[in-house]
Amino acid sequence: MRIRPWLAKTHSKQSELVRHFFSQQLSSQLTSSDQAQRFLVAIFVVLAGVGPLVVRMYMPKYGYLQSLPTPGLYLAAVRADRLFFVSLSMTVVGFITALHWENLFPDRLDYLTLKPLPVRLYQVFIARFLAAFTIAAVVVLDLNFSASVLFPLLTSGRWQTPAFEFSYVFAHAVATMGAGLFIFFAITAVQGFCLNLFSPRAFARLSEPMQAFFVTTFVAVGPYVIDMPNWYAMIAARPNWMSFFPPAWFLGLYEKLLGTHELYFVRLSKISVGAMAAGIVGAFAAYSVTYRRSAGRVLEESLRIPNRESSRTIGALNALCNLLIRDPHDRAVFDFSIRILQRNRRHRLLVGYTVGAALVVALEAVAPIIIAKFRSGEPWYSWQLESIAAAPLIVGVVLISAFRYVFQLPAELQANWIFRMANGPGLLNSVERLLVLCGVLPAVLVTLPVEVLPFGRFLTFAHATLSAALLLLFIEMGLREWRKIPFTCSYLPGRRNLWATIGAYFIVFAVAIPAMAHFEVWLHQPFLLFGVASGLSILYLKLRSTRRNQWKIVSVLFDESEEPQVESLRLSPN
Repeated sequence: MRIRPWLAKTHSKQSELVRHFFSQQLSSQLTSSDQAQRFLVAIFVVLAGVGPLVVRMYMPKYGYLQSLPTPGLYLAAVRADRLFFVSLSMTVVGFITALHWENLFPDRLDYLTLKPLPVRLYQVFIARFLAAFTIAAVVVLDLNFSASVLFPLLTSGRWQTPAFEFSYVFAHAVATMGAGLFIFFAITAVQGFCLNLFSPRAFARLSEPMQAFFVTTFVAVGPYVIDMPNWYAMIAARPNWMSFFPPAWFLGLYEKLLGTHELYFVRLSKISVGAMAAGIVGAFAAYSVTYRRSAGRVLEESLRIPNRESSRTIGALNALCNLLIRDPHDRAVFDFSIRILQRNRRHRLLVGYTVGAALVVALEAVAPIIIAKFRSGEPWYSWQLESIAAAPLIVGVVLISAFRYVFQLPAELQANWIFRMANGPGLLNSVERLLVLCGVLPAVLVTLPVEVLPFGRFLTFAHATLSAALLLLFIEMGLREWRKIPFTCSYLPGRRNLWATIGAYFIVFAVAIPAMAHFEVWLHQPFLLFGVASGLSILYLKLRSTRRNQWKIVSVLFDESEEPQVESLRLSPN
């Protein structure tokens, strides 16, 4: 049977609902273009190639381990690598599931759209679950299938019992794929529990922060997952805390399926079986309870009507904006952008991811240094001071870059007609204010308490001033070619060269920010730092004036177009 003709036909109501929800989860404004679809295909190709790539990198390692006279180091290393594959599966599947957070359960729009059709409510719930589960299962299979064969083949030798055979392949596949599916069921159960515990309005307020938390968490643990092959000494010590570490549960299952009778791994394997059973039961229980209460709950959902307190807050903010922003065009764009960030779910989620990523970057860079300092009581070393001095720059660059990307994503293109009619000077000026408000101020204020510890109050204020001046210059560099009102222009992903972008940010994070942090610590004098900040501020004001004069004569961009495949040479016969 050919697959495409079969898929083109209409089948049962249940299969058509699954097809509808599956395509809905894969399609969005960002994945409708051919470039974005090719990008999704590339992601699946990359996931499928992770296993073979890692195994290829392990060849010299296991060639050496198999040549050792005793099996101790081999057993510790191979268990650390098995923990890596288990953790990688959990992290990737958890990240994908968190991205599809709002698609795990039917919502009010699904109910109102499908209710007039001849489908039952339980069919909608089943279709929602099957669509979400299919995506998770495809990712799990794509990521772990090849590694389930290649890794046992690579590690088989005189120290491995059993050697390469079906039981070894089966153990790797069950442990890694089971770990990924466990995360899917666990996140589904958590959402279902919150959906039934809280009122629809309370859950609507909590949903986006929870989704941002899960996405940020799975991104943050990525570096630790990559480092897990180096945990062989710790795994050999059999620490008790691994009983609370979910990847270790499935490492125990892995070892149990290979035939080990060591009580430590047997106990972990029992926890993994219980956790998987609890995740599956919790997910199905959440679907069952939600189904029974859905007809009444979804109709309770409505747009939140602002109360008097929120109206007073909005009125105070509007009065402050009117005081600070006098130009009506500038004020209109600023107010429009703030309201889009408040009301549009997609943009709010991206903002949540941005804030979470910035906090993770700051904590991973500074928290280990602060903890080690309080434990040891030793004086501050120069490299520690440089790491702390670089924190506001790192957080600021992350926030500014992310918000510049968010501003490019359209909210509702048909609503930009009023800005087209008012096209003129002043429409672009609020972009700078928004980046200062969303990028510079949070980066400087959040890192102030951390800088006070090693630098003191006065020196911290000087560092904050210099950091703000550097971040303003970074904003200026990003706005030189900017011609868009936030959220009003169509967006074509993939227009900018990927390697050029990676190279530019590599220079910023690996060269420019460490150099400036080293320079700040080297000066370490408040008046010198204030002097450098003053010079950079003068340069910034000059560049800002030039850019604003240029904005007065350029037209605002509302429609991005594809680059021409072939450009004419504009030759003439004369």
